[in-house]
Amino acid sequence: MVHSEIPKIAMSGDELQHLCDQVTRDAAAGDYDGALTLIRNQGPAIWYGLRPERLRSILEGAIASGAEQTPLAQQLHLFVTAGDSAQISPETLHALVGSHDSIALAVVRTARVIDLRLRGRAHVAADLLRELEESALRITPLFDTTAGLQLVLSLQCGITAMLAGRFPEALRYLLAARIHPVIPELVFLTRDALVKSALIHAFFGDSAEARALLDEAAQLPRTISWAEPLIDAHIALTHARLAPDRSSGRAILRSIEIRDVGEMWPFYVLCMHHVMRAPADTHTLKQQIAVFEQLGFPRVEGEGLTGSVFPLVRADMHLRQGNTREAGMFLAQADPEFAFTQLLSARGELADGRAKNAVKAASAVDTDTALRKVHLYRQAILADVFEALQKRRSTITALMSAMKVEEGVRAEEAAMFSPKIQALAESEIPGWPHIASPTEEVPEPANSDAVSLTNREREIIELLATDLSRNEIAAQQYISLNTLKSHITRLYKKLDVSSREEAVHRARLEGWA
Repeated sequence: MVHSEIPKIAMSGDELQHLCDQVTRDAAAGDYDGALTLIRNQGPAIWYGLRPERLRSILEGAIASGAEQTPLAQQLHLFVTAGDSAQISPETLHALVGSHDSIALAVVRTARVIDLRLRGRAHVAADLLRELEESALRITPLFDTTAGLQLVLSLQCGITAMLAGRFPEALRYLLAARIHPVIPELVFLTRDALVKSALIHAFFGDSAEARALLDEAAQLPRTISWAEPLIDAHIALTHARLAPDRSSGRAILRSIEIRDVGEMWPFYVLCMHHVMRAPADTHTLKQQIAVFEQLGFPRVEGEGLTGSVFPLVRADMHLRQGNTREAGMFLAQADPEFAFTQLLSARGELADGRAKNAVKAASAVDTDTALRKVHLYRQAILADVFEALQKRRSTITALMSAMKVEEGVRAEEAAMFSPKIQALAESEIPGWPHIASPTEEVPEPANSDAVSLTNREREIIELLATDLSRNEIAAQQYISLNTLKSHITRLYKKLDVSSREEAVHRARLEGWA
């Protein structure tokens, strides 16, 4: 992976503080023209450095004083007080950026992209990025001559692509922001680009890369910017997803203030789903998802990550319980172009016994741009599908393709593959990592999410997967029908299921039957 070299620039993190203090002093002394000149020349830094209410107060003072630059103050005041729903005219934005060069024009277009993004129009906003690509990906390796506008542009394009679910594209924009010359007053934006990249990798890409990016971000100093708590929340969110066990992940997730998550709320929902996937947590997860759905996050059904995260989480929960019909209803509400919609659709087709349809759904994922975890999950599904079709050679091919990722499949990634496929891979694929099977004696961490079944329960669930009636199962186990019913009741409770069909589906997923 490409890593940006952080230049050895002497930075204390106080540069933004000094700039904002100067603007505040000028305004307090009545020198509004001086304050407005600083704002014009250092617009992005002032925007991120002063709290909106403080900036608004300075602009109102400038307007009331009749300063020479009052028209600029009026335009800025309109921008600051407009809110997410306002439409800022191109003329106003041109005046704010101060010129009509390509960067200035790109900033005007970016404002429109952000406006659409904040309305949940992920696809429309992402489609507009094509008009910005040349400017957003422009590299200025030595000096910044745009007062940080170039950096802001690249970062905002990256965030837009993230929320549209276009992660490879997002990483390109964020890389442009990462290798932009570090601006002491805007150093937090460089860190933000590193953290956003880590967030993508933690969920969809390479966990090792995510950790390296977080380490790189930690080298940069903090500032007084109001954006810092948001970046901190995104760092914590990344750590929660990378946690070695779900119990640790839940603890980190609980420490995050929801208000600081901001536009990255879909990743919070995905992390909540990840750390609460154990059957015992299903009821709580359903309740929390229902609460989040009512919070009014900006989204349009079926558009990008924002419009797909809730139906995909619900579809996955139903698939794990064997409710393929309900899962299909939620999948129909998700973005069909999003990779995980395609992969969950493949899982649903396989669960319904339509293996050929599953191959078609999994094959819809763009393998040329797929990130590491997406690629491995796709190969895990294809391996299951080919094994169901009794095409062992194709199964082996899918596993070999998985091993072609950098450094091969890692131990924590092998857990993506079903126990049956894992056993096959360990015996047939050179270098495939060994992970503990359910029958091995492995010490469980405290508060483990694993379901522990007694030997009797394992025998019963294996028999439930057959065509035997309850009376026949009881006879084979040499127990009464009532005793069998008690075992089944406890078994259903452990698995958080309510029917024989759901229990058998879960058992097959876990490799117990």
